[in-house]
Amino acid sequence: MNEENLPALPIPHCPVMIVLDTSHSMWGRGMQDQQDALKAFHKTLGALEFADSRIEIAAVGMGENLKVLQPFAPLAESNVANLAIRPKGDTPVGGALRLALGELRRRTDELRRAGEGVATPQLLVLSDGKSSDDFSAEAAEIRREAAAGRLVCRAVATGGSPDLGALARIAGEKVDRPDYGGLRETFARIGEKVSQTYEDAVPDLLMAETRPTPSGTYVEEKPRPLGNSGRLSGRTVLVDGTNVCFWGRNGTTASLAPVLALARALDAEGADWQACFDASTRHHLARGGTGDEAAYERLLRSRPERFSEAPGGTCADVFLLQAAAADPKTVVVSNDFYRDHVAEYPFVKDKSRFFRGGVFRDQLCIPNLGIRCALIRTSAASDAEIRETEKKRTSCGILDEGFLI
Repeated sequence: MNEENLPALPIPHCPVMIVLDTSHSMWGRGMQDQQDALKAFHKTLGALEFADSRIEIAAVGMGENLKVLQPFAPLAESNVANLAIRPKGDTPVGGALRLALGELRRRTDELRRAGEGVATPQLLVLSDGKSSDDFSAEAAEIRREAAAGRLVCRAVATGGSPDLGALARIAGEKVDRPDYGGLRETFARIGEKVSQTYEDAVPDLLMAETRPTPSGTYVEEKPRPLGNSGRLSGRTVLVDGTNVCFWGRNGTTASLAPVLALARALDAEGADWQACFDASTRHHLARGGTGDEAAYERLLRSRPERFSEAPGGTCADVFLLQAAAADPKTVVVSNDFYRDHVAEYPFVKDKSRFFRGGVFRDQLCIPNLGIRCALIRTSAASDAEIRETEKKRTSCGILDEGFLI
C-alpha cells in the first residue's frame, strides 16, 4: 500500500546541531573525550526517545576543517559519534556558529516547505570560548532567537581554563562546565534535556496542526480542555483497544492507562463510542506487571456496552472494520494501517476515517479528535471509580458481536 494514502500522526521533527571543537587544542585525549561524550549523548537520546520520534542530528567542525561534518540525519542513522576527525588549526567560533545557524535555518525551512512540523531547533556548542575570530554578531543572533523561543542553545566548556564569559554570551545561563573527566556525563545529561524539551513540545505542536473540517476547509485547531461540552456529540467512534494499549513511550509494553484516558475523554465530550480488544490483551497487560489485567477484566464486566473483546482466535480488527463499514460516518481510533484488510475494506485508505494518536510525557493526544488529556494510571482506576463509570451508561443499539449501530 502507498504510504501516502495512510493516515499519519504528524510527529514534528527536532533538528539538533552540534558544533564541535576540531582545533589543534583537541589533539590526543581531548578528541577521545569528545568522541566518548558524543557516544554517551547518542546513546542517551536513543534510550529516551519516544516511539516515532523524529530527532535529527548534524555536526559542524570548528578548526582548520571548518565545515559540515555531518548533514542532518535521523538519530538512528547519525554517525557523529564515529567521525574520523584530525584536530588541526585555530578555533573560528564565529565562522562555525554562522555555518551552524545557516544549516539549522536551511533544514527548518526545508521541513516547513514540505509541510512538516518542526519542534524548536537545538544548538549545542562544545568550546573553551577562546575564538580566533569575532563571534559577536553570531552570539547576538543566537540570543535573539533563543529569547523569541525559536532556538534552544547550550554550551559545554572544555579545557582547563575556558572563557565562561564568552560562552555565556552565546548560550546565556545554559553553560555547563564539566569537572575533570566529566565530559561524558555532561553530554549524557544534555541528551536527557534535549529529549525532554522535544517531547514536552510535541503535544502543543500536534494539537495546533491544521486539519480538515467536515466541509473540507481547514482550520487552526487549538487545544481544548476536557469537559461536559458535548463537542463530540453525534460522533460514533470505534477504538482499537489493543492497539491503544501499546501507545506508551516505547510502543512495546501494553498498558491500560491510554485506554482509560481515552474513555474518560470520549465520555466527557459526549461521543458515542466503543472499544474492542483482542482476546490476547489480558496476556499483554499481564506481562507489564502492573496488575492492569485485573482492571481490564473489571471494565469488560462493568461496561460491556463500551468495552468488548473478540472471541479467542479471532482478531478484533475484523469486527472493528465490519462495524465501521456499516456506517460511513463512523471513525476508528488506531495506529494500525490494516494492510491485511485493504482488499475487503478499501475505506481503510481514507484518512478521514482513521484517527491516530500517541502518548507524550504522560499526555494522550489525538489531534483529529481534538483530544489532549493526562493519562489515568490503572492504580487510580479503583473498583469505586469503575462503579462510578457505570452511571455514565447510555442506551444504544448493540450488534451480536457487541458493536454500536
